[in-house]
Amino acid sequence: MSVIGDIVDAIIVDVKAAVSGIHTETENFSLARLSHRDLPHCGVLATLYSSEAVDFRQELQTWEIELQLVQSGGTREDLEVKIESIRAEIFSDPTLGGKVDRAFMLSSVPHSQAGSDQLIGTIVVTATKVKS
Repeated sequence: MSVIGDIVDAIIVDVKAAVSGIHTETENFSLARLSHRDLPHCGVLATLYSSEAVDFRQELQTWEIELQLVQSGGTREDLEVKIESIRAEIFSDPTLGGKVDRAFMLSSVPHSQAGSDQLIGTIVVTATKVKS
């Protein structure tokens, strides 16, 4: 598997450990396709990779993985608790099982989906690794 595939898989393991009963999707995620039976749901929206030279024959590799966490009903606080649980899970193993040197999570304030009872939180996980 690719490096980004391994990183995404490790993040999904953390998401599932943090939120009981969550459905996950790593490719072709679309909010429009979700039904109530699929919720709560976490899908990978995008990945970004960058690299920069840090020393002779070394590079700092950085990946940003954007996830969307969706729930039906409940309150923003309910969704914030789920987001915090995911953050805590990643914080407890910042190497994502040895896949990277360091990973940390940023998240947005949960927001409502217009015309729906869905609440959505965007999560960005940044992972870095120095490659020789």
